[in-house]
Amino acid sequence: MDEGTDYFEALQGNLYPLKLGYIGIVCRKQKELESGKSIGEAVKSEKQFFNDHEVYKKMADKMGVPYLIKVLNIVFLNHIKNTIPTLKASISNLLQEKQCELAKYGELGYDIEDNKAKGRLILDMISRFCKNYDEILSG
Repeated sequence: MDEGTDYFEALQGNLYPLKLGYIGIVCRKQKELESGKSIGEAVKSEKQFFNDHEVYKKMADKMGVPYLIKVLNIVFLNHIKNTIPTLKASISNLLQEKQCELAKYGELGYDIEDNKAKGRLILDMISRFCKNYDEILSG
């Protein structure tokens, strides 16, 4: 937003309502970027802009990048909270399926944390696969 702009009706959601509403921000201008204006300075001047602006000062506490960050964090955390139960159930089901599949291969008898045992395990599994494949082909 720049000086002289009035997006009050849009920010109130009167023109096009959004479920989460609108949050006005002030982006750094190209001249400010070239002059090396820091993000911290930009946030301070953004806050001052909203607090001093005749139209926006009524809603200054719900404007700016810091408020946008706060709202996005809340949205993100709520999404995570809503997704975790489904994700947990999906992982649990998949784990159960894989444990059943693993049980079909019989007892491993190896410590899978030991590198040498991992090699023996792989060779044993390949041997079992070959044996099962041979039995299928032989009838």
